[in-house]
Amino acid sequence: MDAVNEAMQAFKQVALKGKKDERLTERVDSLATALHLLDVSLSTDSQIFEKLIVAVREPFVPLYEKFPMQAFQLSVSIFSFLFHEKIITQLTAGNKALQSSWEDVAESLLSGVLDFLETCSDITILRTVASALYPVLCRICFSTAFCSSITMGSTLRYTAFTLLVDSANEPMNKEMLRDPEYLGSRRLGAALYGSKDYVVLENLLLLVLIIAPKFEFMDQRSTFMREVFVMNHPEDTVCGESLARILTRPAERDSDLLQAQAIDVLAKSNLIPQPFDVTQVDSCGLRFPQKPPQQRLIVDYKSLLANVIKDEGYESFRMPFDQICGISFSAVDKKSLTKVVVQTSSAPRIQSRPLKVPDGQSPSVTFEILESDVLRFKRALRSRGIVSISA
Repeated sequence: MDAVNEAMQAFKQVALKGKKDERLTERVDSLATALHLLDVSLSTDSQIFEKLIVAVREPFVPLYEKFPMQAFQLSVSIFSFLFHEKIITQLTAGNKALQSSWEDVAESLLSGVLDFLETCSDITILRTVASALYPVLCRICFSTAFCSSITMGSTLRYTAFTLLVDSANEPMNKEMLRDPEYLGSRRLGAALYGSKDYVVLENLLLLVLIIAPKFEFMDQRSTFMREVFVMNHPEDTVCGESLARILTRPAERDSDLLQAQAIDVLAKSNLIPQPFDVTQVDSCGLRFPQKPPQQRLIVDYKSLLANVIKDEGYESFRMPFDQICGISFSAVDKKSLTKVVVQTSSAPRIQSRPLKVPDGQSPSVTFEILESDVLRFKRALRSRGIVSISA
């Protein structure tokens, strides 16, 4: 907590210097007061966590705008404290509920930075983000404890890697992330191969594509891709070589298509969650078309996932395995397709928002997969403990 207090004092010296701004003073004092709640050790009071989740997100955004370097330094000191003193402490103690609560606070903190970048992402700001955040963020987010889906929640990991993706598209930042002192190809590849969460894997693949040397520098790009994919997985060099070859192919430069092709290769080697081609997912009276190249339903390590198109991007449709009551299969009129109906105990979610179940209906998810994929789909479900599968 000493580092957080020192960062807070350093921020105050800059923010409150000169002409008095009562609104700013009130905001800074309120933030300082809220941060004292970080010092609670074993509290299980949900109200404390709710206050912290709010305090470390929205109030920071205008401070990032006025005092970017000092505000980013304060936020990353808080993130480091949360990870080492709260999350890891509860992980070691085996207290999953408290660990999850502290992860929610850390995720909210990083989401605040993302909120700011949505409104202000010029070169100077992106470079400031890299200078202030990358040294700590890369050290933590690519550590063994953070990267593992067994020890760390997927939401925090997804948000952390999203922050790297959203801030990396600037030459100096790309160079920093290629530098092993901060991240480098080897650590990035190790995190990618170790990922069991599809949405996290997508972000890591996108980060690879963003920071890789340009196609105009093919020798450097080829070396980078081989370091990411081949040298990190010597037991399956065929997979690694295929990935490196696809991502250095000059004729194809669309990042979405390259990402989809890379996932296909990884799926064949059983290194990642299993994707299945679908054209639409139906649930709670709503239809969610799946557009290429992202027309996939994913059997993740703990849920079924699909994409929901929103504006120019995507949100995640998620159905956790522990809420699945039964799964049935039936032939459809269309050639070579099988209809899958998943009965669930509660409604699926889009991001964290549950869908509304129509009156008189039970929650379910329906989609069609290729007949040739049915056995692989059943095998993927059974390997994840889903046994309520009918023919």
